[in-house]
Amino acid sequence: MHGKNGIKLIACDIDGTLVVNGKVVSPELRHIFAELRRQGVAATLCTGRMPHWTVAVADELGLTEYLICTEGGHVFYRPTGEDLHYAAIHRRVVESVARLTEGSPEVGLAAMCHDTIWATSRLAAQRAHWWGSHSKVVHDVRDAPPPVLLVLFGPQEVLERGSRALRDELPAELAFIHDIENQGSYAHFKICAPETDKGVGAERLVRRLGGDRTQILAFGDYLNDLGIMRHAGHSICPRDAHPEIRRIATRVSPYSAEEGFVVREIKRTFGLP
Repeated sequence: MHGKNGIKLIACDIDGTLVVNGKVVSPELRHIFAELRRQGVAATLCTGRMPHWTVAVADELGLTEYLICTEGGHVFYRPTGEDLHYAAIHRRVVESVARLTEGSPEVGLAAMCHDTIWATSRLAAQRAHWWGSHSKVVHDVRDAPPPVLLVLFGPQEVLERGSRALRDELPAELAFIHDIENQGSYAHFKICAPETDKGVGAERLVRRLGGDRTQILAFGDYLNDLGIMRHAGHSICPRDAHPEIRRIATRVSPYSAEEGFVVREIKRTFGLP
């Protein structure tokens, strides 16, 4: 059984899509998701956040089963804790990144391992707060469990040299190295396995549910949603989304996140009152 237009899974980004200024924009979604579940349509959160920063939003929306976390690299089933997808970074990549940061006090490193951040300094742990708050400071992240995401923080010019060195050393089939992002007084860039992608995570989940990517309806607003917006058969963004997201979405809503575009678009798609 599946919903209108063959949709079997709704995958929603959190920040900038469902949550604005720290609050869920549309609590009404809890009732909508419950109704769609009765119609055979599952819903999940598809987020850059780690699990412990995702479950509070999931509970508010009544999503008690599947979650797609840590930029899509970790998909799990909440009732049992079973990992449906955990895209662990290859040991060679971890070694290369750890060596790069040795003897460089300007650069901090955070490794997202299951539901804990292993950071090389308190400052790195603080700067990784975007992904989660469960952290521990360690001398060497090579002692951590296999991570699904590595993030380096530091001055942009230092990170640019490090990024070039890693791109020269590591083959693309082992590591995906994101572009550097500047956040004012510091910059950062992410490193992950090629399978760490919101689109890949959503596809793994919809297959678990007996469907395929054409049966995914995705909602997103920013660059880390590019994967899910490309993978999904149906994708909707708010009118004020990043230009790249607006370019690839199958529909640009006339409403913003603050105006509850997700609720409005789900009602339109499924013919709900």
